[in-house]
Amino acid sequence: MYKRLIEKNLSALKISIFESRKQLGAGMPYSYEGATAEHLTNVSDHEIPAMVTTIEEYVQSLSEVTLRTYGIDVDDFNRYKVVPRLLFGRYLSEQFMLLKREADAKGIETQVYLASQVSDIIEMER
Repeated sequence: MYKRLIEKNLSALKISIFESRKQLGAGMPYSYEGATAEHLTNVSDHEIPAMVTTIEEYVQSLSEVTLRTYGIDVDDFNRYKVVPRLLFGRYLSEQFMLLKREADAKGIETQVYLASQVSDIIEMER
């Protein structure tokens, strides 16, 4: 949804994002709350729409240390490979930050509230 709003180029837009966890983007299945090092995603890059960059491009940009941490051989990686869930969570978080930079550049104001529970929604007057 955030990506689609940014693509609309509505410079007067103000977006508030509330996340119950301390990390935005990864969600429980792709963070240490719901996955361990041996858990893999059940989809590959060719099945997932790109946010800013594809997973394959993201993997190509990672350092050797990071690739080793996640057990990825960059020379053997392609868009049909699955990735560890924790790496996918990292990808999602970093993609959000790229989208936020894009929003900032377009004059779209984004407020992110981490570790925040939403208890009610009230329509504001315009």
